[in-house]
Amino acid sequence: MAKAQFPEDFVFGVATAACQIEGGYREDGKGASIWDTFCGLDTLGMPGSVWTQALLAELKTGGKCPANSAIADPARDSLGATTEDACSFRYTYKSDIEFMRKSGIKHFRMSLSWPRLIPTGVLGDGHSESGVNFYKDVFKTMLDSGITPLVTLYHWDLPQGLLDAPGRMEHLHALKFHEETKGFYQGWYSATKSEAGTPVPRGVDAVTVKEFVNYADFCFKTFPEVKQWSTFNEAWVASKLSSGWGKAPSTPPFLDVDVWPMVAAHNMIMAHALAGDHARKFYPGIQFSIVNNCDYQHPIDEKDPENVAMANHLIDAWLGWFMHPIYGTPDSKGGFVHDYPSSMRSGPYKFKYIPEFTAAEKELLGTARSALTAIGLNHYGTNMVDAGGNTSSVGKTKMFDNKVPLSYSFEVKGIPTAESGWLNMAPWGLRKLLNWIKNTYQPNLPIYITENGCSDGANRGSQGHYDPTRVMFYHDYLAEVHKAITEDKVDVRGYYAWSLFDNYEWEMGYREMFGIMYADIEYLRSQAEVDRHNSRTKGPKLGEEHPLLHFEGDEKMEIKPHMVSTMVKLPAPSGQKIAKRSFLFLKDSCFGSNRTLADPLKYVSLTQLADHPFDTMNYFPEVKLPGTSS
Repeated sequence: MAKAQFPEDFVFGVATAACQIEGGYREDGKGASIWDTFCGLDTLGMPGSVWTQALLAELKTGGKCPANSAIADPARDSLGATTEDACSFRYTYKSDIEFMRKSGIKHFRMSLSWPRLIPTGVLGDGHSESGVNFYKDVFKTMLDSGITPLVTLYHWDLPQGLLDAPGRMEHLHALKFHEETKGFYQGWYSATKSEAGTPVPRGVDAVTVKEFVNYADFCFKTFPEVKQWSTFNEAWVASKLSSGWGKAPSTPPFLDVDVWPMVAAHNMIMAHALAGDHARKFYPGIQFSIVNNCDYQHPIDEKDPENVAMANHLIDAWLGWFMHPIYGTPDSKGGFVHDYPSSMRSGPYKFKYIPEFTAAEKELLGTARSALTAIGLNHYGTNMVDAGGNTSSVGKTKMFDNKVPLSYSFEVKGIPTAESGWLNMAPWGLRKLLNWIKNTYQPNLPIYITENGCSDGANRGSQGHYDPTRVMFYHDYLAEVHKAITEDKVDVRGYYAWSLFDNYEWEMGYREMFGIMYADIEYLRSQAEVDRHNSRTKGPKLGEEHPLLHFEGDEKMEIKPHMVSTMVKLPAPSGQKIAKRSFLFLKDSCFGSNRTLADPLKYVSLTQLADHPFDTMNYFPEVKLPGTSS
């Protein structure tokens, strides 16, 4: 069988996110982010923090900044895993970039930490020159190493200063629909109240939307060496899953999952449009996009019209939710219609609540479309669904619940799952999704696959290095991308593997590992090691109780103590990073000038790879603290 060969100018790269790899959560005068708050880090005294000693005393937390109870859900059990250290990229970036250079990596997708640059999120409050200098040196080091950055402005770490929640319940009850004055900032949930009692997103008038555009302008102006930008990463996650589904902030008064995800999404869409219009006017030379995500939805019975319609609706309600208004659907007159998918508004699958775009908002979306130069797509897996939208014989399953029953995806198609219970690995689904985008939007824009990868649960370097599932994942998914390009004529120009490192995997902590580089972790500890960790951490202490914020809807909050396991997975002090077999496969197939997929069987063999000796595939990164020479 002929090996898949990609064009010489096809972009291959690796992807990361600031909150997941940087660490240094107080460095550079950084402000608190919603994830610092969510995971229970000590944010007292940080710009934008919602916590004060007086408030903690009132809430009877024992002086500790509480974590969200979703962290300690049995399906996650990651209390104690925080953004405090992550991969320490804030201090090791020079070593990390040098290893990328040696390995032939030419493209690096990363995000900026909004609160590291603008601590409160409000540009008028000032910016961090130290944060600017950090990113300036990251970009210089990358460019000097022949690596092109693709930079995301927002990868979920909203400055806490733009959301005055969580807090005491009396304040949270007052926050909803309140005029957005200092102390009552509503983040992405900014809305007024209609006569019918439903929210009306403030859109371009929301404080966070305005400040996002200020932040975007600041970055475009401050970092002219960066030519490739995207606004949001996976706004679907940042709106839907962050409104009561287990990701930050998941706080009252915004926990109604039938309402507030739609408000947040609407405001994010308008923030993108306003930033796009600004880029079009003042920064016409940049490459500009947004990165959306979608797992493909495939009907169990392709001959059942209702089953097919449901599967199509589920894609509409995931990818179409954002791409329809932002990219627009062809109107048969050479233009585009910028609105939510019709299946979300009417018919058997309509949402209980969906905002309306005003005429001015639709006009802005249409204008901002001309700024778009590409489509960014994150894709991981495929769900088999029945006519009722169920993913298994027992009904709908929680996307991020690892205790899922056998799914239709496995029972009907034999699709295996990764360590993440939601990730059904079906390479053909990516090809189908690429064709769906081509046929639905006829966008005349190139597609870049900005994330694709799978997770494992390795506990040590020798185990993490050997990842045959991930080797086959990348080989088979890339083979389907190649077919989409050569056989289906889909204009795909690039592919970024997620992720370069095992990193902080949000509410899952360090339990699920997506990296093609193993980042050393520890979980078996002596009492001396527990004491050493507890003496330095500003997060929940191992073997001790830590307060959790537990919400029952928008009406009730409890503070519940929870014991932090001494065996929670955390980054090891060594910082050692080891290339996995999947990294070596990608290096030989895609990195540098390589553009032909290698034989994956070589990399899944238990035989040591003679052409990849250990000293060439691992390193201990040098830690460089700001203001020091080493």
